[in-house]
Amino acid sequence: MNVAKEVALFKLKCGHPKEATKDFERLVKLNSSDTSAVVGLINCYAQYDPTLGEKLENNLKMDEMTKSSFNIPDLEAKAIGRGKEYRKRNMDAR
Repeated sequence: MNVAKEVALFKLKCGHPKEATKDFERLVKLNSSDTSAVVGLINCYAQYDPTLGEKLENNLKMDEMTKSSFNIPDLEAKAIGRGKEYRKRNMDAR
C-alpha cells in the first residue's frame, strides 16, 4: 500500500473524513481501478454525506453493467474500518 493511501486511512480513522476524502479522490483519479481507494472514498462519503456515496455506488453499478474492472466481492472484502467483524451476508440462507 502506498504512502498516500496510508495517510488517507489515518485521517479517516482519526475522524477527519473530509480531509481523507480529498486524498482518496486524488487516488481514484490517478487509478480508477484501485478498488481499495474506491472503497475508502465510499467510506469517507458515508461519514458525512451518504448521498455522494450513493451517487458513486450508482456509477459503479453502471460500470458493472458495462463490464468494468470492479469486482463486488473484492470491494466487500476490502471494506475499510469493518475489521474482523465484517462478514458478507449469505443471501441464500434466508
